[in-house]
Amino acid sequence: MIHRGDLYYITLNKKKHGHILTKERPALVISNDHNNCFARTVNVIPLTSSFSASRVPYHIMIRGFGLSRTSYVVCEQISTIDITELKAEKYVGTITDENLLSKIVNGVITQIGGSA
Repeated sequence: MIHRGDLYYITLNKKKHGHILTKERPALVISNDHNNCFARTVNVIPLTSSFSASRVPYHIMIRGFGLSRTSYVVCEQISTIDITELKAEKYVGTITDENLLSKIVNGVITQIGGSA
């Protein structure tokens, strides 16, 4: 089963358009586990290793969890994908740090104009 906090390599937005992240890259499953168990789609947030991402307050830095380098969760680029895009051989790891996951959720809330 796919879980909130799982990291997979996926290909987003095959055509470059403005500043939307493209190419194969790690992405974080952010949808809740009830959705992930029953729905055929999940919500993901792409990661980037670009240092310029560190200047945005809702780009959350993560290290470890199977990632080969320091990365940033780009909270404003939430995507919905079909679960078939999350292939076992593309699994990277799982963020097990609940404080970090909470910080990422707060980044998403901040991005959409809510209060954390």
